[in-house]
Amino acid sequence: MARTSGDTASLIEATGLPLKAALFFCFAWLALIALFFFNGLDKSSVYVVSVVFAASILFSLRHTKPRELLHRSEALTHKLRLPLASVLPVAIDLFILVCFILSRTDAAIVTPWDAVHPFIIPLFVLSTLSLVLLDRQIDRSLSIAAWMLHLFTAWGASLMIFKIGFGFDPFIHQAAERYVVMHGFLLPKTILYSGQYALISSLSLLTGLSADFWDKILVPLASAALLPLVYAKLRRPDGTKVDPSSLVVFLLFPLADLTFTIPFNLALLLALLSLPLFGSQDAKNKILLSLLALLALLTHPLIGIPLCLMTLWHLLIPKKINPYISWSLILLLPVMLVAAFLIYGHRYDAAAPDLSIDFRSTLTILFDIPFKDNTDPFWLFLVHAIWRYSFLLLGALGLFSLALSKKTRLLPDRHLLAFPSLGVFLSALLVAQSIRLPDIISAEQFEFAFRLIRFAALITLPGLILWLDGFLASESIKRRIALAICLIPLVGFSWYMTYPQNDAIAHSTMPSVSADEMDTVKHIESRSAGSTYLVLAPQMFSAAALKTFGFENGIQTQDGNIYPYSIPTGGRLYAEYLLLYRVADPLPILKDIFAYTPADEIYVIIPHTWDDQGSTAIKLSGFGTSWKETGTDILVIKRQTVYPEENLVK
Repeated sequence: MARTSGDTASLIEATGLPLKAALFFCFAWLALIALFFFNGLDKSSVYVVSVVFAASILFSLRHTKPRELLHRSEALTHKLRLPLASVLPVAIDLFILVCFILSRTDAAIVTPWDAVHPFIIPLFVLSTLSLVLLDRQIDRSLSIAAWMLHLFTAWGASLMIFKIGFGFDPFIHQAAERYVVMHGFLLPKTILYSGQYALISSLSLLTGLSADFWDKILVPLASAALLPLVYAKLRRPDGTKVDPSSLVVFLLFPLADLTFTIPFNLALLLALLSLPLFGSQDAKNKILLSLLALLALLTHPLIGIPLCLMTLWHLLIPKKINPYISWSLILLLPVMLVAAFLIYGHRYDAAAPDLSIDFRSTLTILFDIPFKDNTDPFWLFLVHAIWRYSFLLLGALGLFSLALSKKTRLLPDRHLLAFPSLGVFLSALLVAQSIRLPDIISAEQFEFAFRLIRFAALITLPGLILWLDGFLASESIKRRIALAICLIPLVGFSWYMTYPQNDAIAHSTMPSVSADEMDTVKHIESRSAGSTYLVLAPQMFSAAALKTFGFENGIQTQDGNIYPYSIPTGGRLYAEYLLLYRVADPLPILKDIFAYTPADEIYVIIPHTWDDQGSTAIKLSGFGTSWKETGTDILVIKRQTVYPEENLVK
C-alpha cells in the first residue's frame, strides 16, 4: 500500500520496535567501545551493558498489549505458509551449503572453488533465477527470508570450507581479539579498530564462545541477515516497497568484502546499512544514521570518514537550501581522507606524499588488466576483464539511475549519494597517486585505493536497486524473463569472482593456512626449547603462528619489540627474507639480522613453491641444519655459526 502521509522524502521509514532495537544496540555497542578504550572489558561490565540493552527492549514493549502480540503471531503464522514456489531456491541453497560443509578442509588451497565441484556455480545461478522469477508467488516475508539464506550461501563459502581460516588479515585481528578477551585491553591504546575489537570480545565474554568463532561469522552472517531486511524496505516513487527480487543487485557485485571479518569489512557493512536512511527527516532515523556513522568511524576510518561527512551534510543542510551545495563533498572527501592518511603517516614517521609519481603509472595499476598477456581461453579472459571493471560499470549505472530520480521522492537523496560517490572515487585516485604507508609491502600499497573504488560504487546501491525494481515490477512476464536471462549469468560470473581465482587466466599465489603450517610453527616452538628465536617465513606461516600463539610472544630489537615472525610484510625482516632468495651470498644478510635482534637462532622457512629449484635451500644449508616438512624446507641457523667470535656487541 502506498504511503499517503508522513515523511515524503525518505527512502525508508521508521519501523517501530526494530528501529528502537537498532538504536539500543548502537548505544550498547558504543558503551562497550568506551569500556574497552578507557577501562578495559571484563565479564561483569559486558553483562551490565547486556542487561541494560535487554531492559531497554522490554521497556519499549510496555505499551504493547499481549493481545496485539498474539494477533501479530497469528498473522505471521498465516503469512508463512510454505508455497511450492519457495521450495526450489531454498532446497538448492541448502544443498550448496551441505556441499560446502562436506568439503571443509585444513589443506593449503587457494580458493573455495578448489574444494567443490564446478557444478555448484550453475546450481547457484538456478537458485537465483528461481528467486527472481517466482518472487511474486511467494509471500513477501518468506521471500525476504529466502533471500537471507541465498545471500549467506553467496558470502559464506570461505566460512564453511576453510577449517582454520581464510586470508591473512583476519588472523591478525583474531589474535588481538583473543588478547582482549584474556586481558581486557590492548596496548598502546588506539581508537583504530576498537569498534570490531570491543564487539567481538564482548560477544565472546558474554556467550563463552571463542573470539575466533564470532570473528569468522560476524560479517557474512550479519550481512546476509540485515541487508535484505533494510533494502527490502526501500520505497518506490509512489511510496510502495520495492520487490524483494531487486536484491539480486547485491549478487552483481563481486562482494569479497562481505565474505570474511576485518574492521574495514565491518565498517563497510555499517555504511551499506546506513545508505537507505539518507533523506529521511524522521528524528529516530537521523539518530540511527548518526550512530552508524560514528560506529563506522570507530571501526575503520577509511569508511567512517566519508560516512560521517555524508551524515553531517544530511543533518545540517535543510531541504530548502539548493541541494547542489553538496557538490562540495566531491572536494571535501579527498581532502579529509588524504589528511587522515598524512596524520597516520606522521605518527609512524612515514614520508610526505610524493606528487611526482607518474600519474599514468597509477592509472595503469588501478585500471589496467594485469593478465592481459594471457588470453587463453578467451572466454575466461573476457570474464576476468569484465569483472575487473565491474565496480566501475555498476557505479556508473548507479549514478545514472540516481540522476534519473529528479522527479521522484528521491530528489534530496540523489545528491547525498551521487556526489559522495564521486568524491570517494576522486579520493581513490589521489590516495593511489600520493600516499605510501609504512610497514606495507609495495605490492599492497594500492589496496586502500581499490577499497575506495569499491566503496564509491556501492554508495549508489539504493539507486541501482530502484532502477532494477522498475524493470522487475513490470506486469509483462516476457520483460521480466528477458531481464532475468540477461542478469542471471552475470550473477554466476560475479560469484566466481567474489573469491580468489585459481584458473588458466588468473592465479592467486597465497593459499590458505593449512594444518601442516600449524604443525610446523608448533614444532619450531617446541624445538627452540625456550631460547630466543626468530622466524623468516611467508605470510601464511606468520598467520599460523598468530592463530596458534597470538601476540603473547615477542622479541626486542633496535626498533623496539616486534613479533618473532617476519611480519608486517613492509617491515625490515620481511624485506631481508625476500633478499635471501635473490642474493648469491646470504652471509651479510644473516649477520645484519643477528645484529638487529638478540635471537639465538633463526628459522628460515622455504616453501618448495617459492624455491622450486632448491637453490635458496642449498646456499643456506652451509650455515645450519635443516629438515623437511610437507612441501617446505626449514633451516635452523644459530648465532655462533654466523658469528664464531664470542663477544658480539649487540
